[in-house]
Amino acid sequence: KKKIIPFSDKEGLLFDNQVLTIEQTALFLNLSVGTIYNKVSRREIPYRKPKRGGRLYFFKSELINWIDDGLDEGVTMKKKDYEKIP
Repeated sequence: KKKIIPFSDKEGLLFDNQVLTIEQTALFLNLSVGTIYNKVSRREIPYRKPKRGGRLYFFKSELINWIDDGLDEGVTMKKKDYEKIP
């Protein structure tokens, strides 16, 4: 099984913007790698794929903006929903 190496502030910097691998993105978003691939294929998440090399990369700042953009301030969690959270 492939070992996932967590990102650090000293690694993966490009123009002061942290670059994450798909594994690091999955850890950051608390999603599975498969879910990230699905979101990429449906173009639901911001990503980069260099023309040479087939790896996917993600900018942490873009992911944070993507999360912020997805928030709907008019939607609140119902009591029965948050009571289920351990």
